[in-house]
Amino acid sequence: MGINYYSIYEWAKPYTKQFEETYSNISIIFEFNPSNELLSKVDKGYLDVILILDDYASNLGLYTCSAFTSKGVILIPEGSPLYDAGITCCRQLAEQHVVILIEELPFFKRTGHLDALLDNIYHNTSLRREDLIITDNINQALLLASEEHYPIVTYEDKLYKIDQKKKRTVYISDAFMHSRFVFAWKQEEDNAIRKLFIIFIRQACGGV
Repeated sequence: MGINYYSIYEWAKPYTKQFEETYSNISIIFEFNPSNELLSKVDKGYLDVILILDDYASNLGLYTCSAFTSKGVILIPEGSPLYDAGITCCRQLAEQHVVILIEELPFFKRTGHLDALLDNIYHNTSLRREDLIITDNINQALLLASEEHYPIVTYEDKLYKIDQKKKRTVYISDAFMHSRFVFAWKQEEDNAIRKLFIIFIRQACGGV
């Protein structure tokens, strides 16, 4: 199974452990790669299944099964005028400088996912392009939060990498900042063990 983040491994591990306990003669081995390598390897048959953003899998016509949704979050640093303002959505970030933290920024750009995300932000908020600092560098985002008191907008599955001391974490109610993850594979019926796992995971996660 191919994955790209430790947080995704942490989410998947209880399910794969349960699967291995149910089918004691089967072991699941994880391989960590960037998304573009995961897609290339599953396409070439080097990986049986990957856990990845639905947008990537759908664009390539892979078979998919729902896994989980990573919600959008705002990290508001202590010292920001918004720290005690009861922020619940991106609309309330108007007239602020905001850091958009996307670790896979080059891949987002290549696939057009970044343009779609930014269009949604502009459409659903009062933020403008000049208000945004878009980065894939966690250290840069944390520095701007610490020194300039800029809020950080990112995804829930990235929080394990970010120092959240002296920051208020707010889950965004705006659905456009959510990312759907799926299990994805190339062919539907050519691998009996994978088929068994997909049936199991559909029952466990309620995937369709």
